[in-house]
Amino acid sequence: MVHLDLKPDNILLDEELNGYLADFGIAMSAADLAAEKGSDRTITGTPAYLAPEQISGAPITGKADVYSLGIMLYELLIGDPPFTGLSATQLLQKYLYETVPPLSLRRANLPLALNAVVQKTTAKNPAERGRRFSSGAG
Repeated sequence: MVHLDLKPDNILLDEELNGYLADFGIAMSAADLAAEKGSDRTITGTPAYLAPEQISGAPITGKADVYSLGIMLYELLIGDPPFTGLSATQLLQKYLYETVPPLSLRRANLPLALNAVVQKTTAKNPAERGRRFSSGAG
């Protein structure tokens, strides 16, 4: 399943701070997404967490949820989303054409490895949102 609307409001915490994903109202199976024609698709989801392929009509896979998680991680680490004070249209343009600003621009004390994770998970090309993160060593 691909959730298609990952955002902080859809993560519920219990008394022990275990997280649970909620609101599967627009979720789709990977097979259904693969059969769908992108140009015929209506944009659904919350603009602040949409992956570029959700905006552009390109094929959607589970990597769209990875992008949304990257945006949430940025917001968790910085305290704000990567782009603020914009209209929905301006925000979608940023997500289509600009990389997420490096974490160091807002918080220089964060480890570089965290920025690498954010940049990898928010890559414009879904194929670049791979499962492996290189530490640069061996």
